[in-house]
Amino acid sequence: MALGVGIAVGGIVNTDTGTIVQVNLAPGLAGLPIGPLIAERTRLPVYVDLHPRVQALGDRWFGQGRGLSTFASLYAGEALGVGLVLGGSVHRGPGGAGG
Repeated sequence: MALGVGIAVGGIVNTDTGTIVQVNLAPGLAGLPIGPLIAERTRLPVYVDLHPRVQALGDRWFGQGRGLSTFASLYAGEALGVGLVLGGSVHRGPGGAGG
């Protein structure tokens, strides 16, 4: 049984509302409330965040970051990104950028 849904987005996300703010490679997605849409259909809690931060979270729970309270997880795909875990929590910059 699923406990929730995690969505990694390649752009800036409002993690409080689950809304995509900006995706450079898909500008038409700006303003899409993807979290609430998926939550309504699945009736599960939904977590939406920038893909390097989601990767860092996965590393913290299951990968090389297990047992570490501070580390960086490098994302290298269509762009470069870094997810930071500082003091056991995923770091978020102002306005959903950075992290």
